[in-house]
Amino acid sequence: MALAHSLATPQAANNTAVGREAFLLNTTGESNVAIGRGALANNTTDDSNLALGIDAGNQVITASKVITIGHTGTDVSNTTWIGNVFGVTTQSGTTAPVIVSDTGQLGTVVSSERFKKDISTMEKTSEAILALRTGHVPLQDRRQKYTTIWFGR
Repeated sequence: MALAHSLATPQAANNTAVGREAFLLNTTGESNVAIGRGALANNTTDDSNLALGIDAGNQVITASKVITIGHTGTDVSNTTWIGNVFGVTTQSGTTAPVIVSDTGQLGTVVSSERFKKDISTMEKTSEAILALRTGHVPLQDRRQKYTTIWFGR
């Protein structure tokens, strides 16, 4: 039953819940959206949270402005949690690093290729670099933890 407690409490307003036990324990929180079974089920008092997915945001209890998509989230205000991203190999072979702007917009890094002219392959130019071998400078004092790595022939 969605919004069971929220409907019985006049302090909780402008909330939307779809799914069994979505928004189950809310008493005074406002402007929250919970979509999915158990979404924001344990949220009790705070505002402006968004949870999408089964049990999404069920660890968000008193925090505000938390976005959880397919993730249980945590009780820290002004955070975003997205499940099934970290450690998951992409299905496409074409990928790009994702960045976040100071306004919270997700995006990708733009290549500097558009500012360059006469781009060509290095062909044999890189052979000298690839031919370098690594070595280690012997330690004079055995108590030192690391050796110095050098490149050369």
